[in-house]
Order: sequence, then structure tokens, then C-alpha cells
Amino acid sequence: MSYREGQELLFDGAPLWVLSGPNGAGKSTIFDAITFALYGLYRGGQKNYKDLINHQADALNVEFDFIVDEVAYRVCRTVSHRGRPTREVFRLIPSKTGGKPRPEPIADTDNDSGFKNWVERTIGLKENAFTSCVLLLQGQSEKLLQVGSTERGEILKQLIDLSPYKRLHLLADDRRKELEIQVKSLKPRLDSMLTVSDAELNAAAEAFNQAAALLKSVDEKVEKLTVFREQSKQWQQLKAQINEAQKELQELNNLLARTEEIERKCSRLRELGEVLPLLSSIINQRQRILVTEQQVQQLQHKCQQIQENLERAESEKQNASNQVQHIEKEIEQLETNINALTSRLDKLAPFVASLSQMETIQIQLQDQQQKLATFPSNLEQLVQQAQLRDNQLVEAASALPWLEQLTQWRSNLADALNREKTTSNRLAYLESQLKECQNQQEKLNSDIALEHKIEKNLSQEVTRAETGYDTVCKQRKRFEKAAHKPTCELCGQEITPEHAHKEKARLDAEIATSQANLNNLKNQHQQVQEHLNQLTTELKFIDQQISSLQLERNQNGNQQNQAKIDTNNCVLQINKAFNNLPAIYQACVSPYLPSDVLGWLDTNYPTDTDLEELSRYLSGRQAHTNYLSSIGTQFEEWKLLNAQIQFNSERLAELEKKLPLAQAQQARVEQNNLQQDKVQQQSQLKELKTQQHQLKNQLNKAIESVNNLSDELQSFQLELSNKRGIQGEIQRSIASDLENLPQQWQEKANTIQSFEIEQLETEQQELVEYEFLSNRLNIANGSVAFIQQQISNFNTQIEQLPSEARRSIEVIELELNSAKTLKIEFDANRSNAEKNFNELVRQREQRSQLEQDLQKVEREHRLYDLLSVLLGKKGLQLQLLRNAERAIVELANEILDGLSRGRMRLELRGEAEESPSESDKALDLQVYDYETGQRPTAVAMTSSLTGLIWCIRI
Repeated sequence: MSYREGQELLFDGAPLWVLSGPNGAGKSTIFDAITFALYGLYRGGQKNYKDLINHQADALNVEFDFIVDEVAYRVCRTVSHRGRPTREVFRLIPSKTGGKPRPEPIADTDNDSGFKNWVERTIGLKENAFTSCVLLLQGQSEKLLQVGSTERGEILKQLIDLSPYKRLHLLADDRRKELEIQVKSLKPRLDSMLTVSDAELNAAAEAFNQAAALLKSVDEKVEKLTVFREQSKQWQQLKAQINEAQKELQELNNLLARTEEIERKCSRLRELGEVLPLLSSIINQRQRILVTEQQVQQLQHKCQQIQENLERAESEKQNASNQVQHIEKEIEQLETNINALTSRLDKLAPFVASLSQMETIQIQLQDQQQKLATFPSNLEQLVQQAQLRDNQLVEAASALPWLEQLTQWRSNLADALNREKTTSNRLAYLESQLKECQNQQEKLNSDIALEHKIEKNLSQEVTRAETGYDTVCKQRKRFEKAAHKPTCELCGQEITPEHAHKEKARLDAEIATSQANLNNLKNQHQQVQEHLNQLTTELKFIDQQISSLQLERNQNGNQQNQAKIDTNNCVLQINKAFNNLPAIYQACVSPYLPSDVLGWLDTNYPTDTDLEELSRYLSGRQAHTNYLSSIGTQFEEWKLLNAQIQFNSERLAELEKKLPLAQAQQARVEQNNLQQDKVQQQSQLKELKTQQHQLKNQLNKAIESVNNLSDELQSFQLELSNKRGIQGEIQRSIASDLENLPQQWQEKANTIQSFEIEQLETEQQELVEYEFLSNRLNIANGSVAFIQQQISNFNTQIEQLPSEARRSIEVIELELNSAKTLKIEFDANRSNAEKNFNELVRQREQRSQLEQDLQKVEREHRLYDLLSVLLGKKGLQLQLLRNAERAIVELANEILDGLSRGRMRLELRGEAEESPSESDKALDLQVYDYETGQRPTAVAMTSSLTGLIWCIRI
């Protein structure tokens, strides 16, 4: 059902186009492409999309460009034998340079649901309406008028797009239902609510006012009693202050009566305050003089002892100093002798060292000659023989793995050459079989193409026969429906029994002829299809054989190539192994390098026996290696000993030539004697230094003791001087205190004792209170008058208080609590009355608000009920549908008038008498033919049906 190659049709430049051609030319395929692009529909249905693909193609592609509301769009659909179908919508953006427009994909149209939503939203028609009114399929041109009026109504609704009004109707109806529910809920609430009269409201207000008046009177009483309670507290405070003032006044009067006693005691207190500090100071200073005198005597005794110790320490210091000087002289003499011995030993040292070196070399020579005698006499020859055999073993060890590889790769080379020969023979056989099958395949393809052409022609003939048969059957049915009418709707003639019999016989004969022709064509078509299926089966079998042969040929070719690769690889590996062999082993394999593959197969060395012998020969390599290592070590030791003997002999001869032996031996004897003297003197020096160190320690201790004693003596002498100065200072202080005492106390001060001072201090403590009384006595005269004035003021304040407040606070508290209890009771009564009044007001306002809400909801419900009816199917939608019908009929009549030359006219049937149940019907048309009569005829029964349909569609 699709073109093999890409086809492009442009409907630009004219409002009306005609597509003409024989059956099967592909006219309907164009319209199938449009409906398939928009709705995924075609004449075969909407499931088996792959049936649309051309038999000689792998996929199909449909692109449909169109303009809606001055916007250009492109709808693309693809179907492939492999993979899932695709679909997408693009907006065509005009090019600024005048070239092809640029497609811009529209979001969410690459999936099925998004694509369908876009088509319904942009085109405004579903597939049924589109194929019925906009694009009629082949053989279905009468579909619009053959369907019922209800179906035509649905199609017309989609054409004029009543969906916005349907949505408005649904919104209005939903709102109507909501308001109806609100009305039903408000009415019971209003009926259940109590009605509050004006009398009830006034009575509640009067009760509230009375309760408020009682509460106000009790509240005033509570306030007065609260004030009286505070004034009573003030009255009690004033009474207490008067009592306190009177008590203080009595105390002042008593104090004034003791004036002479207080003055005498205060005079004695002042006298004691003057003399007691001086007397106490004199007593303390006398005690300090006694203590200081004792300290001076102790310090004089200590100074005498320290002076004696200092003289003894000075004597010890002098003796230690003399001994240190004597030892230092002895040490100096010994160090001079030791230095002279060291100088002489340094001069003798080279002779003695050379003599010792000669003796050491002689001993080494004897040891080395003894070791050299233990080595074999032919050691150097043994080492050369062992090294030669080791080289042979190394050469054999390096050759063995390459010989093994050469043997293995030579065997692999023989196998590869055999495989290459076998695969080459098999390939020749497969090529001959494959060529034979390909010849059969070409013959079958030619036969199948011829059968396809025959099948296509028969299919078109079957389609035309089916169309003719269906047309005759429909005419037969329409005639049976119109046979009971007086006038024939097919030809317009009067229907008589004879006319009806002839017409039926003619139609039956046409049906029989069409059916026989159709059955014959179907049988031929079926035979062709069966033969085509048989050829297709044979072709599939041949294709399988070809595929199998090609696969086997490719496999054998791969095997042959792999055998060649293996042959080349074997030759490379053999050459590599041969080149890595030592020359002696290369000669064993072949005296020259073979020039071709077969040359290597002619060689036979090494055999397995050769490799085993070589392995056995190499098995003793480790033992020989150990032997070579051992004898090599001995040979190195032998060479080292020879070198050492030669070196020591040369050194000994050189030393004997340079050093006189007698002089060297005499120098050694003198060195030994001098070293003994040096050791003795160094021992004496060490003892003297030890004594020197001890004496120096004693001298340092003596010096430290002298210094400590001198410092201590100086310290005590200074302290003794300070104590004597303190005694003089104390004597002067006592004299000054005596002069400051009154005359009558000076003589007594010389003999007064400590216990007498304590008695005077006790007396002073007892007289301290009289100092406080004296101070109060000084202010008593002014205070008496002030307190008397205070008492007068307190009495005046008490007289100013009301008589109700000048009583006990407990009585006032009792009255106040009683008044507060009444206030709480009256406040509760007022609150209850206020709540009752407010509740009645709230109920009255709530009922009034509910009545207003009900009126508002009922009014809105009536309006939305009316709006729902007006927007419904029987309202505005029906009016728009009828206007569209009339407009369509008027436009169709203008075209029909021109086509029929004024002969025919369309009218709507029974528009004025339409019942409510017929509101969904549309385009219920009838035709007036002025040449056949004034009676209208149904459109479906009109012989010029196709012309009418095109008029209505246009």
C-alpha cells in the first residue's frame, strides 16, 4: 500500500485539485498517507503498520505539511520492520533567505498520547469525523449520508467544535449541583434554628441592667471599706508612734536627772585615756631594756669564741699552703724528666719499628710458603680444562631450547601444510555448489516477480468486482425498501407490480453475474497466491542453502587463511630458532639456510634421541659448575699467595738494605730500659698529683673556714653595736614619756607595775558607757522639745481620720470580706445575664445571616440552572448546530443550483416539528427535484447521490 520510491505531492497555487488515474494507480494511497500521518489509520485498520511497507523496502516514511490558523506544521511518521514506529510534529519556521523552512519539534509529540492530544487540540476533529467529512475513503463517499442522523450530529459537532460550550455546560452544571447541595444543607439548618423575639431580647437587656446596678453599688461599698482598712492601718501606726515617742521622752528626762554623775565619770575617763598609753609604753620599754641587755652579753661571748676559731683556721691555712708549694716543685721536676725520656724514645722509635716490621714479614713469608705447598703442582692446567668443558655446556644449554622449538615448529609446519591442502580442496567443491544454487535463486526471483505482477492485477480486479457487487447489492436493498412506496426513488417512475418484478429480476441477474465473476476472480487469485507461496518457500529453501554454503565457504576460507598464517608463523619461528643456534648446532641441522618451506621439512636433526642425549649431557652441568667454582677458587688463592710471597720478599730485601741490624737491636734494648724508667716516674707523678689535689682541697677548706669565721665575727660585732644603740634609744623614749605625764603621775610611773596598769584599763572599760551618755546628754535638751512636737502632730493626724476608720482593722476586714462575697455573687449574676443577652443577639444575627445566605444561594442556583439549560445540548449547542446545518444547506444549495441548473434543492426535514429527543440528530436532509415532482425525496434514495455529497462536503 505504499510507493517503493519517495514521492512528493504539492497542493499549492489552487483551491481545488483533481487526482485521476486507473484503479490501483495509487490515488487512495495519498489519502491513506494523510489519515495515517494524522491518526495512524488506513484502510487495513490501525494495528498492522508493517503491512503498509512496500515489499521491496525495509521501512516507510510519511511527511504531511499543512497550515492551521496561518501556522505551518509538519507531521512525520515512520514504520520499520525492525524497531518501533515513531511519530512527531514539527512547526515549520520560514527561512529569512527564502529557502526551505526550518522544522522545529513540538514538545511531547514524540509519544502516542501527546501526539493524539495535539491532533485533537489543533485539527479539532477525531478520526471518524475527519474520514466522514473532510477526507472520504475509497468506496465510502456515501458514508456521511448513509449513517444515521445521530452519527451525523456527532460529526457536525466536531466540525463546528462544540467542545468549549460542552466544557462551559459541564462547569455550569457542576456549579448548579454544588449550589443545590448548599440549598439543601442550609434549609434544615434554618428550620432547626430558634427565632428570637423583641420581647425576649428586651427582657434579657433589662435583667442585665439590674444585675449591673447591684454590682455597681456593692463595688462602691468594697472600695469604701478598702479605703477604711488603709486608714485603720494608718491610725494604728500613729498610735504606735505616739507610744514610742512618749517612751523616748521618758528616757531623756531620766538622763537629764544624772547630769552631775555623767560629767564626773567622763572626766575620769579622759584622764585615764591620756596616761594609760604612756604608762603602758614605759612598762614595755623597761622590759625591752632587760631583754636587750641579755642579748648583748650573749653576742660578746660568741664573738670571743669566733675569734679563737679564726686564729686556729689561719694557722691551718698557712701549713696547707706550704705543703702545696713543696709538692708542686717535685711535680715540676718529674714532668721535666718524663719529657726528656719521651724525646729520647721518639728518636729510637723508627729503628725499633723497622726491626719489628722485618720480623713480621719474615713470619708471614714462612706461613705463606707452607700454604703454597698444599696446592697441586698442575693447578693452572686443571683450571683451563674445566673452563673449556664449561663453555661447551653453556653452548649446549643455550642450544637445547631452540632445538626443541625448532623440532616443535617443524612438526607444526607439516600440520599447517596438510590443513591448507585440505581446505583448498573443500573450497573448490563449495564454490561449484554455491554457483549452482545462485542460478536456481535467480530463476525463482524472476518467477516470483512475474507471479507478483499477476497477483497484483488479479487483486485489483477482485477489488473492482467487489465494488461492483456491493453497488448492485445496495441498489437491490434500496429498491426493496422503496418498493412499497408509490414512486420509485431510484428512477422516479410509478412503481407497478410488473415494474417491480422486472427491476428485481434485472438486479438479481446483475448480482448473480457479479457474484460469479467475483468468485472466479477470487479462485484465480487464490491459485496465484498458492503458487506464489510455493515459489517463496522454494526461494527461502534456496536462500538457506546459499547462506549455509556461504557460511561454510567463509569458514573454510578462514581456515585456509589461518593455515597459511600458521605456515608463515612456523617458518618465522623456525628461522628464529635456527638463527639463535650456535654455529656448531646450525651445521648439525642444515649446512645452509633452506630457501623455501619444504626445505625445512627435508631436515631431520635434531631427533628425539638427539634431544634426549643432549639433555643427559647437560644433566651433569651443575656438578661441573660446582667443580669449576671450587678449582677456580683454589686457583685464585694460589695466585694471591704467589703475589703476597713476592711482595713480602721484595719488602724484606729493601728493609735489610736500609737498616743496620746491630744498631737497631741496641736501640730496642735502650728503648725497653727508658720505657721502664718512664713508667716508674709517671707512677710517682700520679701519686704526687693525688697528694697535691688532697692538699689543695684542705687549703681551700681552710680558706673557706677563715672566710666564714671572718664573716660571722663581723656579723655578730655589727649586731652587738645595733643592740647597744637600741638600748640608748629605749632610755631616751622612757625619759620622753615621763616628761609627757602629769606631775602627779610621774613619781607613780617610776614604781608602777603591770598589774596596776591592768586595773586602770579595767576601770577605763567600765567608764566607756558614760561617754555615750555624755553625748546623749548634750542633745537631750533639744530632743525633748522635738519629741513633744511630734506627739502633738500625731494626735492632730488621728483627729483628721474619719470616725469609721478609728477602729480595729479586724472588724473592717470582716465587713470587707462580706462585701466582696456579695460582689462575686452579683458579678456572676451580671455575667450570666450578659451571656444570655449576647447569646440571644448572636442567635438572631446568625439566623439573619443564614437567611441572607440562603437567599443568595437560591438566587445563584436559579441563575446557574438557567445557564446550564441554555448551554446544554438543547440550548446554545443545539442553536449553533442548527445554524451550522442551515449554513451548510445554503452553501450546498448554491453549488447544487449550479450543478443541477436549478433543478434540485436541499431542505432540512421537519425542522419546525423537532422533538426534544431528536436534538442530537443533524443533516436530516431531503431533496426536491422540480422535474420529477414537488414531493421531497430522501437524499439516500437520490440517483444523483454523489453530486449531493460533494455539494454538502464543499
